[in-house]
Amino acid sequence: METPILLAADRGLVGLTIREQPVPAITRDLTQALYVAALALGRTRDAEEVVRVAIRETQRVSGVEAVSLYLLDASRNTLILREYAGTTPSFREQMASLPLSAAQVAATAIRERRVVACNVNQHPAPAIRDLYQNQGFRYLTAVPVAGRGETLGVLHLASRREPPLTADETALVLAIGGLVGVALENAALRERMTAQQDQLRALAGGILRAREEEAQRIAHELHDEAGQFLASVHIALDNLIQQLPERTDTVRELHRLLDRVEGQLRRLSRELRPTILDDLGLAPALEWLAQGLAQRTGLAVTVDAPIQRLPSAIETALYRVIQEALTNSTRHAHATKAEAEVRVEGPTIHAIVRDDGEGFDVEAALARRGERGLGLIGMRERVEALGGEFVIESAPGKGTKVSTTIPLGSRA
Repeated sequence: METPILLAADRGLVGLTIREQPVPAITRDLTQALYVAALALGRTRDAEEVVRVAIRETQRVSGVEAVSLYLLDASRNTLILREYAGTTPSFREQMASLPLSAAQVAATAIRERRVVACNVNQHPAPAIRDLYQNQGFRYLTAVPVAGRGETLGVLHLASRREPPLTADETALVLAIGGLVGVALENAALRERMTAQQDQLRALAGGILRAREEEAQRIAHELHDEAGQFLASVHIALDNLIQQLPERTDTVRELHRLLDRVEGQLRRLSRELRPTILDDLGLAPALEWLAQGLAQRTGLAVTVDAPIQRLPSAIETALYRVIQEALTNSTRHAHATKAEAEVRVEGPTIHAIVRDDGEGFDVEAALARRGERGLGLIGMRERVEALGGEFVIESAPGKGTKVSTTIPLGSRA
């Protein structure tokens, strides 16, 4: 194919024609194979899938009959078979674990981080040599599978043809080995992160349980012990009236003040740990919460929660999240109306709180870590401790929407 081009020169434009060279078929195949393997790495978080694609593409373009991936167990100086293609079950069973002292070709590839090949007849380990010869293999190539900082294992390529891999084929399998190494390291990193997240979630769940237990204890003391103490004061005042009848009006005023104190203590006790939540469940507790807020703050709250009893941990988490969201609606957003909706949909439960308040910049509030920011973080921690999702949608002048989704099978 000829393509005309123009080059700038001192005396004007000079027209030239160059002849494009065709791309060799083997180069196209190698490029395609590398592309397919890289695509698998990019589209999936499953290291096993990347490994399978890498082995299949290596086998296809290099023409070798068998490809195996071995991972290095450094603590035992042993190679462990992870994935394979092109060998018999008996062969794979006998090659499932290889001491580095016997797999000298692989050991060299790992130690020197380069492709190492040898004729099967010249393999230094008699047991491995016999296994390959019995399968008709004539050539063995070990390709290091390198991570970011260390070699994780090798790709074993076994062929029944000679000569060994070409330079282009060697470059391909070395590149694929690098892709596999990245995939395996990413998978290990994800496993560590998941384990750490599980530990943090368990820790957060334990802290929240301890907090609720302490709130329950304080609520009990406010309701029972403080109530008993105030009842004793009422009796003492009644006795005082008998001793000082001229002070009856004063004592009755003290009775009224004590009644107000008792009412406040009962309210604080219920807010710390509402017994209605334990006795009747989330929906009645939310109705009680809405009535209390309306009386104290004037916030008109509509509750729509057609649900039955839920696991205790979920009821507590949803109640606390909705309580905090509605408190924010009055304290920070100066809302006049709000609605709380709770729905069970299949294996999950959804809760939404909306208000007509001033709204706010969510990212800025979280970054400031002030009272509101810490409250939002606490809400999120409660939900995530149960494996749920927590989303806040708000903007200045647009009101606020708090959405919570929790799997019904969750246990804190």
